Amino acid sequence: MGGSKYKKLLSDTALFSISSFGSKLVTFFLVPLYTSYLSDFEYGIVDIISSTNSLLIPLLTLSVSEAVLRFPFDKDKKRGAILGNALFITLIACLFVGAVSPGLLLFDTELTPYWYWIPALFASTIIGSIFSSYARGTNRVRAFAMKGILQTAVTVGLNILFLIPLGMGISGYMLSIVIAEAISALFVIVAGGMHRDLCELSLERATAREMLSYSVPMIPTMLAWWIMQLSDKYVIIAAWGAAAAGLYAVAYKIPTILSTVSLIFTRAWQISAFENSEEEDYSTFITTIYKYFWIVNIVLCGGLIAFSKILGSILFQNEFFVAWKYVPALVIAYMFSGVSGFLASVFSAAKKTGALFHSSMVGAAVNLILNIILIPMFGVIMAALTTCVAFLITWLIRLFTSRRIVRIRISWVRDVLSLLLVLASAVVMYLDFDYSFIISLAAVPLLLALYYDSLGAIIKGVLGRIKRKKVE
Repeated sequence: MGGSKYKKLLSDTALFSISSFGSKLVTFFLVPLYTSYLSDFEYGIVDIISSTNSLLIPLLTLSVSEAVLRFPFDKDKKRGAILGNALFITLIACLFVGAVSPGLLLFDTELTPYWYWIPALFASTIIGSIFSSYARGTNRVRAFAMKGILQTAVTVGLNILFLIPLGMGISGYMLSIVIAEAISALFVIVAGGMHRDLCELSLERATAREMLSYSVPMIPTMLAWWIMQLSDKYVIIAAWGAAAAGLYAVAYKIPTILSTVSLIFTRAWQISAFENSEEEDYSTFITTIYKYFWIVNIVLCGGLIAFSKILGSILFQNEFFVAWKYVPALVIAYMFSGVSGFLASVFSAAKKTGALFHSSMVGAAVNLILNIILIPMFGVIMAALTTCVAFLITWLIRLFTSRRIVRIRISWVRDVLSLLLVLASAVVMYLDFDYSFIISLAAVPLLLALYYDSLGAIIKGVLGRIKRKKVE
């Protein structure tokens, strides 16, 4: 039983990797396209539209997609009722956004001419999210993985078409996203055989109440997460303008590599956490997985910090190049975000989503207060630093409060030393003197040396699995 859990987790991670990492890698290399064919002002606008969408979805849909992922694991729940309740809530939310968005025409802001992209992006994104969550919750992992690949292919193709030969600018960028979301949502329905589930849709008050009692407490948590990740962009716009926000948004593209690795694994881990939360060896299981998750994140963090300027010179064209200086702090912030997200699965598996509220709200409050005070005074770099501090606080609170559910054993000495190494590396890179790259890069072998025994176990396990496959 114990081995099967790890095999299942590895298998799910591999599938999500095929779907997510390939797609993120492709879009990552599209950054030069965006920075060549969109101005910093235009990129700031599309980023604000996307950020606004990220705020509206959990707020207006009551975070119901999270319940769609969790509740199919309960054998006593009807899947038709789970999906039916979720789609009903989603329909009401889409109608509301469609009715309210034209109100932007009453205001003279930089966003006003593009108001119609808000309801279009909202509807396509949330419908895709509902069916993606349902695919994962009902173990249609392959369909979910293929959806990600298709969505990436369509987005890339339409981005190139709309931005280069057609020169559609903001409209071309947004249209490619909306079309890709819609096509991929239709694909996962067909490929996952969900047409049969759609024929059994129903509305059940009891199931709806349980779903909402699970998902509604996650709204403040998701809003807090939004504040930590995205509110700084609004403060930057208010203090320094849309162009500065565009530069800051571009800087996020390099840390996205780290967040993608975390997201891929966390998606697979969620399923394993839901399936095994009642097992006797759950504490050992989660301790082992958390340890390896931390090691991969911290080593990748060190590498990305060292190569931040080189990657910036390749990816950030024209006036966007200066954005590389924000990258080291954002990489560390995303590392803390990743481990915090991992720990969130512990609370979700136990259906104690309300417990996530405290950590998220403390982190969000710290982030928002520091943003308002420091960004107008010291500039955009403070947005990256305050985000880093906020996620650090969130991670620490979740690490200690998770012990009420399951005890995770931590190697405190090594983990603190590794954190000090990446922090020192980030400071060195930001100072940008003659030998910054060499000194920062030296942190990577030091990190590997700190965790040599665990890394050796990982390599040994992977090689052993490859040998067994060959024998079979």
